[in-house]
Amino acid sequence: MTDIESFYEPLPSGAEGRQSAVSDQVKPAARTYRRRWYILLLFSAIGFVQCAVWNTFGPITVAAQAAFPSWDNATISMLSNASNITYLVVVAPYCWLLSRYGLRPAVLLMTLCMAVGTALRSISSEETAFTVAAFACSVLNGIGGVMAMAAPVYLSSVWFPPGERTTATCVPAVSQELGIALSFVIGPLIVQLPGGADPHSDPDATRYYIMLLMDVETGAAAVLFLAVLLYFPSRPPLPPSASAAAAPPAGSFWRRLRQAARAPDLPWLLLAYVVPGGMQVAYFALLEISLAPLGVTQEQAGWLGFWASVASCVSALLVARLTDLFQGHVRATLLALLLAGTGGYGWLLAQVAGWQAFSLPSLYGATLLALAFTYATAPLVYEYAAELLYPVTADVIGAVLSVGLNVTVSASLLLLLAEPLAENTLWMNVALVCALPLGMAALSRTREVYRRTEQDRGRQDGGPTPADAASAAD
Repeated sequence: MTDIESFYEPLPSGAEGRQSAVSDQVKPAARTYRRRWYILLLFSAIGFVQCAVWNTFGPITVAAQAAFPSWDNATISMLSNASNITYLVVVAPYCWLLSRYGLRPAVLLMTLCMAVGTALRSISSEETAFTVAAFACSVLNGIGGVMAMAAPVYLSSVWFPPGERTTATCVPAVSQELGIALSFVIGPLIVQLPGGADPHSDPDATRYYIMLLMDVETGAAAVLFLAVLLYFPSRPPLPPSASAAAAPPAGSFWRRLRQAARAPDLPWLLLAYVVPGGMQVAYFALLEISLAPLGVTQEQAGWLGFWASVASCVSALLVARLTDLFQGHVRATLLALLLAGTGGYGWLLAQVAGWQAFSLPSLYGATLLALAFTYATAPLVYEYAAELLYPVTADVIGAVLSVGLNVTVSASLLLLLAEPLAENTLWMNVALVCALPLGMAALSRTREVYRRTEQDRGRQDGGPTPADAASAAD
């Protein structure tokens, strides 16, 4: 028996003959609550601020280097990467906390770390003190990033019914992208001298506006911490679906993690998600640096990043909603999105490499096309993994996929510590064009099954589910 056959093994012998007994069992009550939308929106707002804080200095690179002369491109890169490295260190114990105690304590700790980290940056504008505080904030924000990336699929599984799960997974992801998008606009709008003067002409004034931006982010993080403290339950009184009502597999978080590692589709899912996604996140975190050789200004790069993120959010929500309405076609949708994204990144490479005459409208077209299609794949991959790997729980799936993504992002940003790679970022454009076809090849190796949906449909039809039949056979 192959690995795939053993993981997707048929029902135990004799289970079919006992299905009538299973169907007579009392089905667990399922109900949805309107408050699920408040929980989703509050969690999405937290992810919005967490990502905006993560991308604070990329859009204001010129101003930050004018205000703090010891900073260079490597400093800006490492401020982003410190969060990613911290994420990799704390993700396992943090996801254990989520698995053991639920959403409320995990999200409360997330917002506390964000509030403390942003507050540290507001204490002093003296260069050494501010640099230390900025890195401390990156570390604390990286701790909060665990929930921002790993928890959306978990939240959707415990609060939302099957027909809304993909959309519910997508909304926090979209809010995070909007946080990055608005950071491209809010940062340059706040951190600019009157009349658009060169930041180097008045470093003290530039430093003042940077501290004003720090205060804005501190206030937002503090408000969210108080909101979670007031009301954020871990789960609803009654589950929204049969799969949410089902008891998780026996054993600890670590045992379930080992169970996921044995899934034959997991390596292909990881490749399909982390290679294209990780390269894309790293590239757009340093968008201003990447486009500077083309003569693109800080303001132009900021607006480009903003509109690209808006386009990606619209496409992600549209694709997620259509996936909920027309279920059973996730793999084909993912392949089509990655193919379209490859075309967009190829167009972008042609301009950056000088193979095509550069123009701002053409740059906008290539960037919006590439990001809109590829970003829409992220929530679909999480939901696809939840279907393929069921009954592996959503907290484990979120942890594994998000760790893989952060490893790729961190590795990409660490490469920029090499001076030749930092000075010429064309290699990142080439890597993006190669990464998406690699993701398509990996995705085509997965076996498209919808085990979690079958569990829910069995309950709705009044018949036994695969899990029921297996229990009856014991």
